[in-house]
Amino acid sequence: MHRRAVIILLCFVFFPACSPSGSLALSERNNTSSYTVKLGGRVTVTLHNTYWASPSSSESDVLAPEGDATSSSPGFGTGGCPSIPGTGCGTVTRTFIAKKAGGATITSTRKVCGEALACSPPQRFSVVVQVVS
Repeated sequence: MHRRAVIILLCFVFFPACSPSGSLALSERNNTSSYTVKLGGRVTVTLHNTYWASPSSSESDVLAPEGDATSSSPGFGTGGCPSIPGTGCGTVTRTFIAKKAGGATITSTRKVCGEALACSPPQRFSVVVQVVS
């Protein structure tokens, strides 16, 4: 028990956010941050616009995707979406599983900010995840 308490304490000292429970839910507000997750834990990334590319892991042997990314939209004029098409209203979500100890970076990019409207500069989502046993 003492060893686990020390590991959790070190986790909080050396990383801005830790997940002793083994699961993380991340979004744009977590961009450029670092996190720790336990071996076997899950990291779910939800980005709030359907123009985001599918989030990917830099080290899939450490943080492996659990299936493909999913995209959802409540529909035009519903759920807070404008009644015109082309806004990218909705989410892109992907879950990763912590397969082995090590580090990985989850990234996604977005070059389009609306129908026929390029993001200037292109947008980038990036978080560092450290997997611990």
